[in-house]
Amino acid sequence: MSRALLTFAVLVTAILCAPARAGAADDDPKIGDKTLSQWLELLEGTREVNQRRLALQALGAPADHALVWRQATEKRRVALLVIEVVGPAKSKLVLPAMAAALRNDPEAVIRAGAAQGLGGISAKCRAAKQDFGPGRDALFTAVRTDPSGAVREAAITALGKLDPGEVRPAVPALIERLKDDHPGVRTAAAATLFRLGREAVEAVAALRDVVEDKKNDRTTRVWAVHALGKIGAPEAVVALPALQKVLEDDKALIDVRTAIIEEMGTFGKDASPAVPALGKLLTDDTAPIEIRTAAVTALEKLGPDAKAALPALKKVARDKDKFIRSMALRSFARIGKDLGPDVKEVAALLRQGTDDPLLEVRLAAIETLGNLGADNLGAEATAVRERLMQLSESGEKDVREAAQTALKKLES
Repeated sequence: MSRALLTFAVLVTAILCAPARAGAADDDPKIGDKTLSQWLELLEGTREVNQRRLALQALGAPADHALVWRQATEKRRVALLVIEVVGPAKSKLVLPAMAAALRNDPEAVIRAGAAQGLGGISAKCRAAKQDFGPGRDALFTAVRTDPSGAVREAAITALGKLDPGEVRPAVPALIERLKDDHPGVRTAAAATLFRLGREAVEAVAALRDVVEDKKNDRTTRVWAVHALGKIGAPEAVVALPALQKVLEDDKALIDVRTAIIEEMGTFGKDASPAVPALGKLLTDDTAPIEIRTAAVTALEKLGPDAKAALPALKKVARDKDKFIRSMALRSFARIGKDLGPDVKEVAALLRQGTDDPLLEVRLAAIETLGNLGADNLGAEATAVRERLMQLSESGEKDVREAAQTALKKLES
């Protein structure tokens, strides 16, 4: 750590640990050795910079010497942090000062800090029932017009901390920032659209394009996928064919494909066209384990809508991976009555699962037998009861209790 950064860190810690003391007015508390108004003056920085310029000129150094700005900036960053800690509940001066810093400060590092600070105090404003309008408007403006990528990124991230309804008017600007030249801005825009959920419904087409664009970085594409999932049906259904295309591309990034699989599980019957692809990935031993575990989880979520993947689920019920085995077994209960004539084979697989070497798999099999119920098991119910009766006398407490619960479900 450089000496400047070390000094900065020590100074911030000392000031933030110092107790705030009431000043002459409740709106101007004293923090450390300064009142809030003095910290605000320090944040503005005009007086200190002018003093340093005069001193350097007296010594024969140029007035724009880097020392003027470096030391002044460090102190102004401290002032900004102190002002944020004071918060809007203690002084009505805090919010306007931070908004003004974001709008007008000549230094990007201060504007970015102000944006971060506004995101931090937004919840405090809500708690204090204080109008956050000036801060929100400053963030909106920064997203649209600030020349610094770092500031735009900070402003977009801060918007993600606001109530989604408040941010709704900024969605068009966030859509534009999905194409920003600065990678961090694109990622922040996708992440904030995710946090907005259904308030970001008009971004569906833009988010779909982000997912499809192989030139985009993986984090931005992953956030875009999850944003589409959070918007959900019916509006985001139009993006599913594009997501499926990326899903089926074995050269696509694993993180992106995994995110797509995870979100497919939330779309219910609308994701049915992708079920065969999920089943194929699930049974592909060469596929990355992240892909396979995501696929079995999605199919379990889809329940009856995953019936087209039943052959794949039956196959992996004996998979070498314990999580895949467990989830495959549990998916049978979710498919339920739609098992049809496959119920005989499924019941046999579940009875075999009760002998699995791993406790979690045995419990998954036992619980699934109970959750299927006598009606769905049909003629297989008798053999299932016999097996559960045996297990209800097991020396393992977890197995014994699970079997007893499953028996009660069969009799209900």
